[in-house]
Amino acid sequence: MLKPSVSKKSRCVPWMKLILGVIPSLVFGVFTVVFTLQQNAFSQATRQLEQQQEIQQRRQSVFDNCIDVISDLLVSPHFNRTDIRHLRPIREKVLTTLRQIDVRQKRDIIFFLYTNELIQTDIPLEYRLDLRGADLNNVQFIKSSTIRCDFIDLSLRGVLASNIVFSGCNLQSADFGESMMDGSLFHDCLMGFTRFVNANLTQATFDKNGLFIANLAGASMVQSTFISYNTRLQTINFTNTNLFKSNITNEDLFGIDPDIGISTNIILNTRLPNGSFFIDASQLLINGGAEEEVNARIYRD
Repeated sequence: MLKPSVSKKSRCVPWMKLILGVIPSLVFGVFTVVFTLQQNAFSQATRQLEQQQEIQQRRQSVFDNCIDVISDLLVSPHFNRTDIRHLRPIREKVLTTLRQIDVRQKRDIIFFLYTNELIQTDIPLEYRLDLRGADLNNVQFIKSSTIRCDFIDLSLRGVLASNIVFSGCNLQSADFGESMMDGSLFHDCLMGFTRFVNANLTQATFDKNGLFIANLAGASMVQSTFISYNTRLQTINFTNTNLFKSNITNEDLFGIDPDIGISTNIILNTRLPNGSFFIDASQLLINGGAEEEVNARIYRD
């Protein structure tokens, strides 16, 4: 009669053989699954990289073609930059190109146009390249050791430039009239004589700029932020400007210039940060034509 321990060992032997026989198959199966998943992941990453490269190549081709076409037009003996009809092909090419390239290339297009004196305010408006509707959203113009950011007399009227950034730039006498510049950032820029007439500057940020003798008439500056200034805000035209919920202070708006003893800013029909309006009530006609001069008053909604 077999001992119990010997009987148990006899019964375990087949199971052990079975397990030992199955383990290699399980290991191989797991390895196959893991290898397949890794291969799929690698293939997908490779496809994505190839797609990104193809997209970038197409963008570069579009960018290069735009530069080449405009360059050829500019050197053509038949091109007359003072004839608006000659500027139309350039406008169409630029607007189409800006919709197909990345933000870095968009920046370079603007540098190219500015360098070739096509978008400068010292050129008569009728002879200036019209970039209304140009897509400059999220473009960054940042001064660095390799990039100059001198845009004196820059003209970017009516452009679409949400979240655009200018940092360390010379924007003196620049014109951004009627442009959509919500969420824009102006940092450490020279902004004397800069114009933002009827521009959308909602939630824009002005940080450490020299902003003086500027025209903000009709601009929407709702929730705009003024962090600090290189020079005091002076001789700013705030006529019909919407400053609702901005952080600009009364001292900045109405402060007295110590050199001349009066406030130099123009505050006329201006919506103040607290929601009230500063209305010029001088020379009102009352009682059938009697003229009465009164001081400007603040009227709430």
